[in-house]
Amino acid sequence: MTRADGSALRVGQIESFKIYYRLRHEQTFRLLGRQDSTVTRYRLPSLPPGAYEFAISTVDTEGLESRRSEPVSVDLI
Repeated sequence: MTRADGSALRVGQIESFKIYYRLRHEQTFRLLGRQDSTVTRYRLPSLPPGAYEFAISTVDTEGLESRRSEPVSVDLI
């Protein structure tokens, strides 16, 4: 794993993950939640039906946040 600048990022340097979402037609992502680095699952809160996109970022122990991942599309019905 590497940082955006190419330097090494070790597992012990990851503090948490931020989870973002938006409706597919919206421009701006909103923060859905922040999870400890040991969490591998996240239960979505009740969201109204719609076409959503979700992305995550990594926060290191110094508080630096990575760029968000490529969005993943999900249709909630």
